[in-house]
Amino acid sequence: MASHLGHFLSFYILYILFPHLNPIALFIASQLPDLDYVQGYVLALMRKKGIFGSYTLLEPKSMHTLLWAALFLLPLGIVFTVIISLVLSVPYALPSIVSSVIIGLSIHLLIDLPGHRNLPLFRPFKDFPQNPVLFRYKFSFLRLDDTHAREWSYIIVADTILAISAIAVTILKQ
Repeated sequence: MASHLGHFLSFYILYILFPHLNPIALFIASQLPDLDYVQGYVLALMRKKGIFGSYTLLEPKSMHTLLWAALFLLPLGIVFTVIISLVLSVPYALPSIVSSVIIGLSIHLLIDLPGHRNLPLFRPFKDFPQNPVLFRYKFSFLRLDDTHAREWSYIIVADTILAISAIAVTILKQ
C-alpha cells in the first residue's frame, strides 16, 4: 500500500507518459480504492461518539478487490469523471474515460499489492491469508511492531520510487 501521495504520483507519471488518457479519470481512479479507509475513519469516529456499535458497511480492504473494482469503482469513477468534466466545462470522450479509469484502478491495486498482509485482490472467490508478494523488509529505525513497521517500510520505499520516477519522467519529457 502506498500513501495518497504515492497514488497521486502514479497518476502524474501515467498522465505524463500517456497524455491521451483522461487526467480527471486517472486522478479519480488512482484514489477510489481507498474509499474503504474513509469508511473506516468515519465509522471509528461514529463509534467513539456512540452513534454506531460494530456496524460496518464494507469489509476492510473490500474495495481493493477486482470484484468491487469492476462492479462499483469502475462505474463510480466514470460517473464522477463525467460530472466533474461537465462542471468544469471540459470536453470528454467516454472511451477515454473508461480506459483511464480501468488503468488508474489497476495501477492503484498493483502498487498496493505488496503492502497488504493478506491478498484481498480475488475476494470473495479466493482468499490468500498469506500474501505471496508481501514486502517483508522493515527499517530498523521504525519503532513499531513487526506488522506496522513492514507496512510503513513499504510505504517509504513505494513513495520514494514513485517520487524518483515522477522526477525522471518530468525531466525526460522536457
